[in-house]
Amino acid sequence: MKLYLPHNIYTAFFANFLKKQKLPFEYQPSAMLSGCIDKDKNYSGFIPVMDLIRHDEFYISSRFGLSFDGQVSNSYIYYKNEGGESIDKIRLFGDISSQEAILTGILFRELYDSDVKLEIAKEFHGLGDENYILAGDINFSHSKLLNGFSFAEEMMEITELPYVNYVLASTEKETLEEIHKNLNGAEEFLLEEIDRYKFIAGWEEGMKEYLRANSSSFVYEFDESDLEGIKSQLRIPFYYGIAEDIVEPKFV
Repeated sequence: MKLYLPHNIYTAFFANFLKKQKLPFEYQPSAMLSGCIDKDKNYSGFIPVMDLIRHDEFYISSRFGLSFDGQVSNSYIYYKNEGGESIDKIRLFGDISSQEAILTGILFRELYDSDVKLEIAKEFHGLGDENYILAGDINFSHSKLLNGFSFAEEMMEITELPYVNYVLASTEKETLEEIHKNLNGAEEFLLEEIDRYKFIAGWEEGMKEYLRANSSSFVYEFDESDLEGIKSQLRIPFYYGIAEDIVEPKFV
């Protein structure tokens, strides 16, 4: 049994719990996570919610994942000018996945009635004359995110529900049921880890305090509102003609 995780500060906390439970795990880029767990019925992992559009056969946990309900996010939007009303192009960089690739265009149409062209950036030389969405820990370097807009918060404007970024998924129902047994007590442990600043040694003090002050805005253990958030996200691409059908999540 192995878990695959995206590599970011939020999953670093989770990984420490897996070490405590002696559960093997491996980091992979977000765009590759679904492919990893598709290889073997004993594999599971945190996958982007939008991956379920092309992997609707996956079972997903009704208990664990990564959800945001506030200012913190795994992705942030940076505008070269104030606001996003008049932009026509935005560059994506970092640990980009189907979340940003699919939802960015929808977000700008919903909030600003704007059709933006998406461009995957191969390099990043700093914020300047371009609009960016940055995904992953790059946001936490040099206080960048203090100038950015939370992608999670913007999506919540549309759904009025928590923004679920990753869900725990597997090809097999039994694999998830077994994982659930090993993850009991995770939430309490993770809150203690965050409070002690584990895994963020060397970060700027402002970034540490920002994460700690907003620790209640990201959760690993779902409640009913998170499950509704998943369902809502999966309906949106259908309404915009991106998905042929509405994906009905197979919760375990």
